[in-house]
Amino acid sequence: MAFALRLLYGALRAQTARSTTVFDAEITPSFLQLDRIFSISLINYQPDRGLRGRVPSMPPPRTKYKRRRGNVPHHRWIKPELDHTLMVQERLTEDNAQFLQQVIKDTYLSPLKEPPPERQPWTPWTKRAGLLCKKIGVVPQWTTSGRRILTTLCQVVDNHVVSSSTSEEFARQFRGDRYKAKEKKIGCMVVGAESIDPTNLTDEYCQLFEASGVQPKRKLTKFVVSDSALLQPGTRLRATHFRVGDYVDVGGRTIDYGFQGVMKRWGFKGGPASHGATKFHRRPGSIGHSVHKSRVMRGKKMPGHMGNQWRIQRGLKILRMNTKYDVIYLRGPTPPGLTSSWIYLWDTILPRRKAYTNPPPMPTHYPEDDKEPQPEEIFAPELFRMDQPTIVYEITEEDLKQQRTGAKTALKAAPKTAAKSAAAAPKAGKAGGKA
Repeated sequence: MAFALRLLYGALRAQTARSTTVFDAEITPSFLQLDRIFSISLINYQPDRGLRGRVPSMPPPRTKYKRRRGNVPHHRWIKPELDHTLMVQERLTEDNAQFLQQVIKDTYLSPLKEPPPERQPWTPWTKRAGLLCKKIGVVPQWTTSGRRILTTLCQVVDNHVVSSSTSEEFARQFRGDRYKAKEKKIGCMVVGAESIDPTNLTDEYCQLFEASGVQPKRKLTKFVVSDSALLQPGTRLRATHFRVGDYVDVGGRTIDYGFQGVMKRWGFKGGPASHGATKFHRRPGSIGHSVHKSRVMRGKKMPGHMGNQWRIQRGLKILRMNTKYDVIYLRGPTPPGLTSSWIYLWDTILPRRKAYTNPPPMPTHYPEDDKEPQPEEIFAPELFRMDQPTIVYEITEEDLKQQRTGAKTALKAAPKTAAKSAAAAPKAGKAGGKA
């Protein structure tokens, strides 16, 4: 094998030396790397495994066990907020401060600069945009049968579309077959949440929102959507983007517990509490093998960092919705994250939870499409409403007949009881006189 590689290498070198043609810029680097490629291949050659050398430009193979997090903070391309040393706290009067806030509101009052695109029908393969919500907490609800269930409240905080890219534009942003945007006709949309005051923001960060005319946002995220579900920049997304009864997937960061032991992190039993146990109460025990494979295997459950991982909970049902404050009630306390943390909602990918017969609004819900204004509170049919009576008595015809017959009997018995009481009165008087 090594001899054949040497012959091939010599033939290629001789061909490049005799050739008088000028290679293109895209082909020349491949011949210049022949020395490096073949040197690596010959060194890593083994008779039992063959060639295991790879071109240095190739990405490393994916392994099951890899580092889940690093100690370096997340890099931000554009710093949103100014340094505290550059912030100038001007002494403004109340009238001037209110005037500045009014100017900001008037500037970003109507962000839509283009008409909405032509609407297309929904298909089972359509990917709509999601929502960026804040987790409020967990509250109980009751069904009509009296069962108590827990629901998670999440609020859609002022979501707007900042930018949108078609499949062709989205394909230029990534190399290789990461998304296959052209073949699948997949674009992307950047959605921002929670408008903030632009006075304490950098100019570079504020320029990201000038094209869409949206007020600067505190949180930005990207959703991969279909070309048929793209929205024009500046469109507002409300809680009515979904409907009561729909199933959604919820993603977010789990609670960060820091460095924890095996008993809390993995649920180990631990050692005995007494009877000769010395400094072994919360330890894992043996972590390796004996003679054969005398080492610690990859993926062994050991103490380490717990939480702060990206998790997705799929197939959660929307039981209730508040259209005034854009609050969504999700069934179960399972959505990841702390209270007031950011979570992401989008249509579920579970095939048995999709709404085939009653598709969602495309590409989003527009209030002008409603024939009647939506109520402030929308409940699922199986959820009990607190403004309704808890117990309802049904009166049948037989009950009415019994009431009528009882009334007639009472009327007939009234004269007889009166005569008996009148006859018993003189007898009682005589008995009292004798006494």
